[in-house]
Amino acid sequence: MNPATLLLTALPALAAFYWYYTGQRLTAQYPPGPRPDPIIGNLRHMQFKWMYKLFAEWTKVCKSDVIHVSLFGRSIIFLNSYKACSDLLDKRSTIYSDRPRVPMVGELMGFSWVTLFTNYGPEHRKNRQLTHHALSTTAIRTYVPMIQHWIMQFLHDSLVDPQADMAPRVRELSSVITMELCYGHDVASRESGRFTALAEEGVFRFQIGVSGGYLVDFIPALKYLPAWLPGTRFLQVAKDAQPVASDMLDMPFDAVKESMAAGTSDVSFTHTLLAEKGAITGDSDEEELIKRNAATLFGAGADTPISTLMSFILAMTLYPEVQRKAQEEIERVVGTDRLPDMSDRPNLPYIEAIVKETLRWNPAAPMGSPHRLREDDVYNGYLIPKDATIFTNVWAIMHDEEEYYQSFDFIPERFLVENPPRDPWLSAFGFGRRICPGIAFVSVLEYLFIAQTLAVFKIEKAVDADGKPKEPHVVYTPGVISHPSAFECKMAPRSERAAKLVNVGDFLP
Repeated sequence: MNPATLLLTALPALAAFYWYYTGQRLTAQYPPGPRPDPIIGNLRHMQFKWMYKLFAEWTKVCKSDVIHVSLFGRSIIFLNSYKACSDLLDKRSTIYSDRPRVPMVGELMGFSWVTLFTNYGPEHRKNRQLTHHALSTTAIRTYVPMIQHWIMQFLHDSLVDPQADMAPRVRELSSVITMELCYGHDVASRESGRFTALAEEGVFRFQIGVSGGYLVDFIPALKYLPAWLPGTRFLQVAKDAQPVASDMLDMPFDAVKESMAAGTSDVSFTHTLLAEKGAITGDSDEEELIKRNAATLFGAGADTPISTLMSFILAMTLYPEVQRKAQEEIERVVGTDRLPDMSDRPNLPYIEAIVKETLRWNPAAPMGSPHRLREDDVYNGYLIPKDATIFTNVWAIMHDEEEYYQSFDFIPERFLVENPPRDPWLSAFGFGRRICPGIAFVSVLEYLFIAQTLAVFKIEKAVDADGKPKEPHVVYTPGVISHPSAFECKMAPRSERAAKLVNVGDFLP
């Protein structure tokens, strides 16, 4: 066959090949969304505090689970269904695993060390190696006695000093457990108050940075403006955060190194990794990676579990029948002579259903963590452009009425049927190669807290001076991590026998 004939024969195949790889890109349009204005794009449509609710509504209006908006020429994509998140972030994770640039919180406020911001590549893989080594399901078993000890302390304090607002006590519990997990009992016992306050301040400023809707995140050149210019208050906000970000990274880590040098350090995320420094990733600068991962875990763990644990207390206050069924199961399986422990978990399906429903009912991170697309992609005929910021609407996924009937009600029974709905664990901690590495830790903490609190206490609505119940409202704060708004409840021991099960010496480290 001569070359001309060969070329003519191959042309249809070459054309089909070319169209498959480039034609979709040329003919595809952006996913539907509100019509943008010139220059500013969809700025006037954005409600930065409540984006997850706003774009759940846009899904209904646009009849699409993928929504596109633009801000100053930057594309933002909202994935409002589990299928879209799984199709793109799981199945195409190679191109969807980067992080968007966030100049305000990373470059200006000093939180560039947060591993959340690490782009997909060698450093991200090393971070995953470290966290998997120290936070795997097997590794977390080492920390179970410590977690049980502090839950027991929480139960003891709630017996001795009942209080209507449980949020401060739950916050203290989450903070001390996370500190011991990250930096060890020796450091926590000496520096608990100082480092807990540091973590709370750091998390507060970090949330201001990532949820403030700062213009500099869309026009990075604004960071070069002089601080005296009107409209540059964000520069002062960033400057005030810098020493907090630096201390949060360095101070607890240095305390562990001093403790190790003195021979008083004990098991912790940082101690474990430093003791094997260089053997896990082979990186000559592994110590810096360990420090960054420890501080990131410290900040996330000191805040995120609070939302989930307080959601559980709120749910029990509102749904006494659920509480009654759970306590009947505990008495039937465990009895009344001891508290439930990890060995009982496989035999407590209703408690396990409450754990799942607590994650689903009001997710702690309603918008997940943003991803960045590394190259143009086409999905369901829509163009998703390179460098687009991708948000996963976890809140919308958890309230999908086709998957979870009466989704705004707390119904653990939905997970106990023959064909249960999708497990919330598949959505609550992210997707693809950016899934949260702390799942095993949260799973243990949530189960033990729920099972042991229900074994000891009856949780009811608080009453006013006239003896009338105070009806708590299901209202959650805006932000990257969403918490139940302040509410009051009454936690009283179920019986004298139940109260006697609380002994803070049982699980001393």
